[in-house]
Amino acid sequence: MKTASGKAGAVQFAVEECPVKLAKIDYRSKKARNTRHARGHLQHKAMGEALRAERAALGMTQAKLAAAAGVPRQRISEIERGENVT
Repeated sequence: MKTASGKAGAVQFAVEECPVKLAKIDYRSKKARNTRHARGHLQHKAMGEALRAERAALGMTQAKLAAAAGVPRQRISEIERGENVT
């Protein structure tokens, strides 16, 4: 389980519970590389949605979560949108 945690009010979400079904593909072709990239993007989006849902369930704002995790609020926003997750 991947965890976004901080000092208080840790937020947890399971990457394994990603609702996106992943198909086995041949990673040698250009199309496969594009598919792999798209699949990663879908995983990031699902992870961001899970983080947003958990944060909302805890009644935390992005600012409070960012302070607890020690990152800028904009970083939490990017993660929740599925952007720049790495």
